[in-house]
Amino acid sequence: MLRAFLKKRADNREYKRTFDDCLLLLFHAFPDALPSLKRGVDLTDMMRSLQADGSNARESSVHAATMLIGPLLASLSGAERQAALEAFEREDLNDPIYKGFNYMFDIVNWLRLIDPPPNRWQLLVSRLSYEIGGQLRGMPRETIHARRMEAQVQKEVPRSIAAVAEVNGSGSGT
Repeated sequence: MLRAFLKKRADNREYKRTFDDCLLLLFHAFPDALPSLKRGVDLTDMMRSLQADGSNARESSVHAATMLIGPLLASLSGAERQAALEAFEREDLNDPIYKGFNYMFDIVNWLRLIDPPPNRWQLLVSRLSYEIGGQLRGMPRETIHARRMEAQVQKEVPRSIAAVAEVNGSGSGT
């Protein structure tokens, strides 16, 4: 009993250490921002909830990064936000905001290669992309979520139709 408790405690510590390390990597291009961003958000509860749902520490850190993008971009003035949006459209690596998020995506892709659970990383990258684009446009999080879900449905409908057609087609030969 005590051994199981100590193992669980050690596993939780390792999970948190990996989570914190990955979050530092994700925000490496914004080094001064992370401590202040973390102050207003309860990342520990979110991390524990994701852990309980089966997400690994790397995935949880990307979820946390997505939550922190809004507060990060909220600190920009309207002109700075517009300039960052234009830099994204041009893929301008000279812009520090674009460069920082480009680095973040590089880290997400690296984490995905280390730990490739099926399809979940694609969803995390999609969520991160929509969050950045939506926040730069000043959209509320609910609108960003709705647009991402709408795009996901539009992407899945043709797949579902094709699967149904395949099932119907293969069943007719018997």
